[in-house]
Amino acid sequence: NTAATNQKPVVSVGFPQYMYSNIVGPNNYDSELINDGIHHDQRLSTGCVTDINNHVFKFTADTSPGNSGGPIYVVESLNGVAYHTVIGINVAQPSLINPSYNIAVRIDAYVLKFLKANPNIQY
Repeated sequence: NTAATNQKPVVSVGFPQYMYSNIVGPNNYDSELINDGIHHDQRLSTGCVTDINNHVFKFTADTSPGNSGGPIYVVESLNGVAYHTVIGINVAQPSLINPSYNIAVRIDAYVLKFLKANPNIQY
């Protein structure tokens, strides 16, 4: 619960199909195409958590279709060692409906119980 706090810096990782820095309108983008829809290069982007509720949070790191399912993580240091902790899974990118933020499902007790109960996952 403390890792997904408001204004916490986060990193998004994914393989976006198309990547633009700003959506102006339907099929209208005001910046250069980064990935061309065929070549899906890995992309890291940073932003902040902007809103949190019980099961999801909103964040500002740059994402697009193809990032869905990718981790959203925080980087924290302890005794000089950097730790990368996944706090959510990217599920929605900016659109005309929600142009200024992305949505991630929080890694909470329900998700952890699901993972622990899955016999196909080995630790």
